[in-house]
Amino acid sequence: MNDERAKLSIQDLIPVGLVLVVAGIILSFGAQVTSDVSEDFTADSWEDNISEASLEGQWNLANRMPTIGLVAAIVIVIGLLVSGFGYLMGRR
Repeated sequence: MNDERAKLSIQDLIPVGLVLVVAGIILSFGAQVTSDVSEDFTADSWEDNISEASLEGQWNLANRMPTIGLVAAIVIVIGLLVSGFGYLMGRR
């Protein structure tokens, strides 16, 4: 049986960081555009309600970005530790 394990390295954090930066930029610009567009709607119209709900959703996701980044980093570090212990135990 061929044992092919994923080889993790600290270099795996670079794409995760880039994805988080790009997602933060997209959320920022998306919130700005939604905010600018929602100023043109009359109060309590369905368009205004939709834009407010959209802004609230973008705000909630943006507030969770540090947690998402932390979880991604923890997963990679745990993977590095597990693969390192496997190497030390002789299971290559």
